[in-house]
Amino acid sequence: TGIMYTGFALLFLMSEKSRHASPEHAHKKQSILLCFILFVSLCLRIYISSLVEGYMVDVNCFLSWGQTMASYGPVQFYEATSFCDYPPLYTYILGLNSTVTGLLGGGTVTARIVFRFIPSLCDILACWFVYHLLIVKKGISTSSAFAFVCFLAFNPAFILNSAAWGQMDSVLCLLLLAVAVYSQEDKWLISLPLYVIAVLIKPQALMLGSLGLTYILITWIKNKGQRKS
Repeated sequence: TGIMYTGFALLFLMSEKSRHASPEHAHKKQSILLCFILFVSLCLRIYISSLVEGYMVDVNCFLSWGQTMASYGPVQFYEATSFCDYPPLYTYILGLNSTVTGLLGGGTVTARIVFRFIPSLCDILACWFVYHLLIVKKGISTSSAFAFVCFLAFNPAFILNSAAWGQMDSVLCLLLLAVAVYSQEDKWLISLPLYVIAVLIKPQALMLGSLGLTYILITWIKNKGQRKS
């Protein structure tokens, strides 16, 4: 909480100083401060990861799957493990996590940090993505976008999910966010492969498949002259 209030105090001071500055200069200063705030938010997640055991049913599954992937490789993974309800792509990440944990000497605390680092990093990347989306696509002022992203970076629900509970939903959410944005821009060569990756990360991405298909059909019907391209 102290870190969050410090960040908002810095935002207020910076906004006061930027009132008479050029928009380009103000945007540059806010981008630098945003990088600092997001770095602090990531450090906070790493610290919480080192302290909290998490939801041990899922955490133990991730640890077991990671060790199995690191030991047997992708070809024999599903044959070697007794239970796995995840598609293959995230198990590769878990295998990498297990390998990195071993290189760092192992240990419970090290495993917590390593296995939750990528989900925590995806939280931060989502914040950065939203910041530029608000400014570039929506035309919102940099100060307003910055304040919103600060609240997003220190959202307790996000921190609890990735850093404390040890879940990986932020990885899926980041991908689906990118899919939604690029689909609205009709950049299907980007959005469709990203959606396939999202499904291979976690099968819950299929729940949005019907919405995506509906949007594709509507776009195809409305853009009759551009179907060949």
